[in-house]
Amino acid sequence: MILLNPPLVAKNGSVLNALLICRVSSPGEGKQREESNADQEVRIRQWLDSHWDGEVNTVVIAGTGSGELVDRPEFLKAVSAVESRQYDLVLAEDLSRISRRIHAQLFCEHAEDSDCRVIAVNGEIDTGQPGWRMPAAFNSMRHEMYNADSAGRIRRSQRNLFDQGRVLSPSIYGYVFPAGSQFDSEMSKDPSAEAIYDQWFTMLENGASFSAVADWLNAEGVPTGPTCRSEQWDCRMVGRVTKNPILKGKRIWNNRMSQRVNATGKRKSIPAPDEERLIRDCPHLAFIAPVRFDRIIAMLDERNSQYQRKGTNGQDCRAGVSKKRTRFPGQCIFCGVCGRMYVFGGHGQTDHLMCDGARDYKCWNGATVDGPLATEKISNAILSEIESLAGFDDVLLAQIEAEAKLQDATRNERLGQLQKSQSKTDRELENVLKAIRTGIDAQSLKDDLSRLEQEKSQLAYELEKEHQQQDTELVLPDIEELKSLCRDYFGDLAWDSYEFADQLRKMVLRIVVFPHQLVDGGKVVLRAKFRLQLANLISDQRASEVLSTSLERVLEVDLFDPPQRAQFRVEVAAARSRGETEKKIAARIDIAYAAVQRAAALQRQLDAMGIEDPYVLLTSPPADGGKLKRHKNRRYYFDPLPGAGEV
Repeated sequence: MILLNPPLVAKNGSVLNALLICRVSSPGEGKQREESNADQEVRIRQWLDSHWDGEVNTVVIAGTGSGELVDRPEFLKAVSAVESRQYDLVLAEDLSRISRRIHAQLFCEHAEDSDCRVIAVNGEIDTGQPGWRMPAAFNSMRHEMYNADSAGRIRRSQRNLFDQGRVLSPSIYGYVFPAGSQFDSEMSKDPSAEAIYDQWFTMLENGASFSAVADWLNAEGVPTGPTCRSEQWDCRMVGRVTKNPILKGKRIWNNRMSQRVNATGKRKSIPAPDEERLIRDCPHLAFIAPVRFDRIIAMLDERNSQYQRKGTNGQDCRAGVSKKRTRFPGQCIFCGVCGRMYVFGGHGQTDHLMCDGARDYKCWNGATVDGPLATEKISNAILSEIESLAGFDDVLLAQIEAEAKLQDATRNERLGQLQKSQSKTDRELENVLKAIRTGIDAQSLKDDLSRLEQEKSQLAYELEKEHQQQDTELVLPDIEELKSLCRDYFGDLAWDSYEFADQLRKMVLRIVVFPHQLVDGGKVVLRAKFRLQLANLISDQRASEVLSTSLERVLEVDLFDPPQRAQFRVEVAAARSRGETEKKIAARIDIAYAAVQRAAALQRQLDAMGIEDPYVLLTSPPADGGKLKRHKNRRYYFDPLPGAGEV
């Protein structure tokens, strides 16, 4: 037996409790992974047998994953085991098998505090000996340097391969790659994909969503990419392929890079700086003309910008959190008091929505919306408004014609301004290129060149957009045709389906709810106000713009079922005026006698006040608000957003 200085010691005097830690970085195949960890276990058991001749009790913690990850289950289990003070010894082949970075040294310090000795066999690190911190620190620093060197070597190798014309990224649908080929020059386009991509981008030009394109591709039986694990197209896949610049004949590498999150050791993807990006022209691989590709991508970015999270003070408070697809009226309802969005989960009810400001004690409006009931009432109100649409009379047609002429004049003025800006940008771009050709290699010139190229692309998109609208003939739809279109949008879709929500949000972008209460008190309820934009259903863009004002309606809808005293007050008052007794009224209507009495009292109160609407708008928390008591919490402070209450 080989003696250590100091020797191993069992805290209980007889049995040595040892924790053996094994780890491999990459999973690999099942058998290979097990053998690698098994080899480490054999190695450290042999060392233990040669340094301890008494009884030993061992526990093995083996796993896979990067040593940089400080939230690995195996690492957290090892930390908990050490802190339990049940072990005399932690044994590993190398300190990096426990963890990398400074966390390996911190682990040793935790073990020292717990009277547990840590020995790394190959690294010759032993916390039982004085001065162990210096070799442990060098061990951690050495592994950190090795990681950085390996990453840099791989990066340099990949950049060199890209410069040689190698294909480093997986191929997408529509490209033929001969067996054994490695270069873009050897790739070719699949002729059958030409028509697919043309129809694909045409659909996007006409306003189709990525989901609609995915549905069409699946219906046509178009295969996914050769390296794709899924056999069905989905929204995200269509979005990724649509924005791939290889479709316009450009291969881009290192557009993004990884960055370590020091708190967890995991990696996140961030945009790479301009000097790191590599671009290669491959015109023979272009399915879409570059001008058309850039225009459609810019159009999609503009169309989808309204769905981006705005954040607070320039920071996205939900960065890294996916925006879930919700059923109606999710992501549509806003509080008329503080301006914040209503979210599902009001007061523990999954189908009810509640003001997000009230949840954070920044708004006193704690009234909830019954989601299914609100969907039913809003849908019925929209359908009723659609059916009541009248034809375009002569006065309205004259107004529409005047509006069209005004838009044409504004568009011509805008077109002139864009052409002037384009000429100016072209001159500035030529001047910068001349300066670069003379040999001036200033960073400011490179920055100007990048900025001007972006401006030129944006101006080209806006010019083409204005030209397209200018050349479009104004064709007004027939009212009956519009009604039929609206009915088709509702169709037979279930009101709680995502498809129904997508259709309805095209007509209703924002619903603002205001708290109300009966004049005689009671439960606080919500009344919705929103703009119904029927013109958004018209596919012709110019007709949609011209008719946007004429086909816009502001609707008010009660998102609640009124109590009996409010529901029957008019009928009860009319019966009483005819001399009918309250008991007879109750029997005829089939409601309680007390309800008839309260209905009559409510109507008398309205007559005395000289108003017809039994509900009054609340501008402050009511004294008898029942459960509406968010404002009485010590954390409450009223913090409305700018524009709160605007429809």
